[in-house]
Amino acid sequence: MFGILRYLLALFVVVYHLVDLPTNTGPIAVFSFYLLSGYLMTYVLQRSYGFQLGGTKRFLVNRFLRIFPPYWVAFGLAWVVFHAFPQETADFCVSCVVGEDPMTDLKIFAKTILLVGANTAGKSTLVPPAWSLNVEFFFYIAMALLLARKRWMAWAWFGLSVGALALMLVWEWDWETIYFSKAGGAMPFALGSILYFEKDRFKVPKWLFVGACLGYAANFAVTPLMDGGGRLLSIYASLPFMFVMTAFLKDIRPKKHISSPLLRRTDQLLGDLSYPIFLIHYSFAVLGLAFLPPDFMGSDWNLFFWTLIPIHLAALAIHFGVEKPINRIRDRVRNRNRAA
Repeated sequence: MFGILRYLLALFVVVYHLVDLPTNTGPIAVFSFYLLSGYLMTYVLQRSYGFQLGGTKRFLVNRFLRIFPPYWVAFGLAWVVFHAFPQETADFCVSCVVGEDPMTDLKIFAKTILLVGANTAGKSTLVPPAWSLNVEFFFYIAMALLLARKRWMAWAWFGLSVGALALMLVWEWDWETIYFSKAGGAMPFALGSILYFEKDRFKVPKWLFVGACLGYAANFAVTPLMDGGGRLLSIYASLPFMFVMTAFLKDIRPKKHISSPLLRRTDQLLGDLSYPIFLIHYSFAVLGLAFLPPDFMGSDWNLFFWTLIPIHLAALAIHFGVEKPINRIRDRVRNRNRAA
């Protein structure tokens, strides 16, 4: 029962990028996605694919099919929009640049179409959030090859991630360098993997879940009071709250615990839309700057609310036009693994 949660996390990222607020909603949401991915990927590796060579290959094929086709659609959309409205693109996002000639465009394509080199927002020039996909896919591979195999490995992984964070702080890395790095993102993935192995020990009551939600929200509120180091603290401080929220939601079985079919379908649909929304919101922000009257743009919130309807319509198109057909292929890949 993670659909609504994933959707809200995607919206937190959109707010962070489109609204000039002194909050940490985007980075907190990205690390929350990491923790959720750590749990879910460990779950499917343990339950559906296993760690034999064939299962590992099928897992990685399905991860590729999950991440890249929607990303390529977002990539193409951004290329068209950013070329059509270069001034609005430059006004909205300094790093969102396209080439002045076909060869430069080809280099941008080659560097980022498979996420190679797209390890910061400044290098993911057409789909800035894609840097986090680079981190995700790195840990998918690491989990399939080693890290998600055993309980003790998950705990060792967590211990090493704590040590790596301590070293980065000793070396006085700034918060953004830590945030963009794979070493900085290791801890939430490890926590998610630990949650799978310790799932029977974490039975979260409703009152604790509600408290975790309130603490998670309060963490957004205190961010404006913090400097760079404090912003990093707010990212990692969100992880215990996200851990509890995930531990509670993992035990909710839609058909068993949710009596409303409408709520079950809504949760599923919103979860399905979260990834396309995450990918395409920059393009629609540029379109908003291009077409909305200047007086309307007196508030960043106007731009945010303008994007909501078109971004959801585009996300629906990507889900039903791209993801749904590919999901049928992914199902066949997964079922071949079970048959084997």
